[in-house]
Amino acid sequence: MVTAAKSTEQADALVRTAHGRVYRYPDAFEGFEARLTWHTDGASGEGAIAARRGPEVEVSGDSGDELGWVERELRSIVGHRQFVEYEAGDGRHEKALGSSAHMLGQVVELGDTMDSSYRVAGGEISTVTRTMGGQRFTIVIHDRLAFEDGRTLPTTFSVFFWDAESGALTATEAYRDEVVDVEGVFLPSLRRVVRGDGDGLSVRELALADHTLLAAVGR
Repeated sequence: MVTAAKSTEQADALVRTAHGRVYRYPDAFEGFEARLTWHTDGASGEGAIAARRGPEVEVSGDSGDELGWVERELRSIVGHRQFVEYEAGDGRHEKALGSSAHMLGQVVELGDTMDSSYRVAGGEISTVTRTMGGQRFTIVIHDRLAFEDGRTLPTTFSVFFWDAESGALTATEAYRDEVVDVEGVFLPSLRRVVRGDGDGLSVRELALADHTLLAAVGR
């Protein structure tokens, strides 16, 4: 029999281990600048970006509403890859084991404000589920880039969106990420998002080149 205390202990150990397997920028990382090009189904443009810890992202270049999604995607990339101690992140929340009979791994339920849950398989988080703004979404990680130190970085994943009230599936997005080694730091070089919803399929892509670190960082 697994007691509540034991469930909490085991759940925390699973997430702590998975946290340590994720590639993140060094603690001293201050950000980077890069040249930007972007494409959608009906438009394209170019410009520049400055990404700083926070995350803070500034995009300059071709005007228009299209640059909004570029900024959002880059803020998400930089935010998810920032250095963070476990205790300052998932370690803050109570956890409990959920159902485990699933190919994608053991469920861990988090006691946070977004009703979050993870699935953990092979020492890594395989799915992330949260509720925000009337939507419930699940991220399913398919492939990772493995580094020599044992850490990994997701490179392909899918996101499924449901209406939180009705449970109806509203959209699916497929992501592909690429990175480039800049002085020992692996920075984003490409993100492609293919979305399917009631309006059909759409494709958006951003590419970054000529990266420059904003400050010298420890490796």
